[in-house]
Amino acid sequence: MTETIRARAADPTVDVIIAAKDAAGTITRAITSALQQSHVRRVFVIDDGSGDDTLAVARAAAEGSAKLEAIRLPENRGPSAARNIALSKSTADLICVLDADDFMMPERLSKMVRQVDGSDLLADDLFFCTLGNAKIRTRNLLGLNDGDTGAVDLETFVRSNVTKFNEPRREMGFLKPLVSRRFLVEHDLCYREDMRLGEDYALYAEALLLGARFKTMTACGYVSVERDDSLSARHTIADLRALRDFDADLLRRQLQPGERSAIAEHMFNTACRLEHRRLLQAKKEGRYRDALGILFQAPRTAAYIVRTIAREKTGL
Repeated sequence: MTETIRARAADPTVDVIIAAKDAAGTITRAITSALQQSHVRRVFVIDDGSGDDTLAVARAAAEGSAKLEAIRLPENRGPSAARNIALSKSTADLICVLDADDFMMPERLSKMVRQVDGSDLLADDLFFCTLGNAKIRTRNLLGLNDGDTGAVDLETFVRSNVTKFNEPRREMGFLKPLVSRRFLVEHDLCYREDMRLGEDYALYAEALLLGARFKTMTACGYVSVERDDSLSARHTIADLRALRDFDADLLRRQLQPGERSAIAEHMFNTACRLEHRRLLQAKKEGRYRDALGILFQAPRTAAYIVRTIAREKTGL
């Protein structure tokens, strides 16, 4: 088992990683919230080929702070590649990913560092707000009471990411944990650059498969800003195919029966979403025979697609 965070540092340092694309309107709040955190050694902003002035706004937001390192990529490479560049430069004990739309409330990291206690990943629950609405609301994603902590294994984690009809979304893949940088280095683990959807899910699943200790706790102050045009809302056929293929790769590993069952369920769920997206694309392009072929190719997939279409039309 890898050396624990507590054994390495009584007062661990944290590097915050922000991958940003066309985020000039939100990056100031994200950077400011990161620079104000205790334990932060450096804030990496990777401008992922933006078409706006994200980089200039980011540098202005830091007000000359030496903690900010801003890097511009000449072309868009996706959040995984952007984060990996920051990972390669980090020397902190812990990594903290912050989306460019989101922000952290004061002392979030200080509260979390006190609870690390030998875990390789420590994730707090999330607060939420809507773009343009400053009202922050709670949503108990993890089902924990105040002050509770929990341990997460691979089966539990994967099952949490399976979309269920008429149930609140509780995907642990949305979480933004503190991650032991040494665990990543020792296992040569980074974000998969062939994935632009579910890259967090993939990293956490890989870490758990490698023996990472994953702990959860009640919300400390990560605020997830919900918007209709987020990257996850714009996923493509290729994005879903890459996520499905990642699960297929996991199923070729040595797994416990429960883990195998959970991954197979997640893979099927992703395959259904993929076929639904293919159907919509075929319909948009006027390929109605292809759309019907997709709908009737498999009863279970067809049932998922029909339920999804009905829910989108009725809002139920």
